[in-house]
Amino acid sequence: MALLVIRLRAEYIQGEWDRSVHLASTSGDEVPSTLVSVCNQMFESYEIELLPAISGFPCDVCLHHAPIETASLQPEDEWKPSPYPRTPQPVLAVGGQPAVGFNNPQIVHRIPEKPLAKLFDGRTVVVAECGLLAYPVADQPGSDAQHCVKCDEF
Repeated sequence: MALLVIRLRAEYIQGEWDRSVHLASTSGDEVPSTLVSVCNQMFESYEIELLPAISGFPCDVCLHHAPIETASLQPEDEWKPSPYPRTPQPVLAVGGQPAVGFNNPQIVHRIPEKPLAKLFDGRTVVVAECGLLAYPVADQPGSDAQHCVKCDEF
């Protein structure tokens, strides 16, 4: 039994929903003239295209009821932690605290006594003394850090 990944050809669709990717099983190597998907939708062979893998917008019912061979799972297919770090916790914006530039993180800015701060993409963004956007940092910058000249004027 072969499992085929299919969808309607562009000329046979009436709306984007019709472009769903379905799974259909066949008993042989040839595609029969009529296919019935796992979700029991009937397709004529001339109105479908075969796909190499599930892509785009898959049919939920086909995915849910698809025959899966659990014996084919190898130990390397098991869950692994993401290589990407978790989103850092937002840093509280406190007046006088340093902040690194939003567009240029090599420049250290100073946060005003009454900071204007918002969360952006999981991080705190603050308006520095000079008026530029910056990320507050918890650590003090090193002695070799480049400080914003305009922030130092205030």
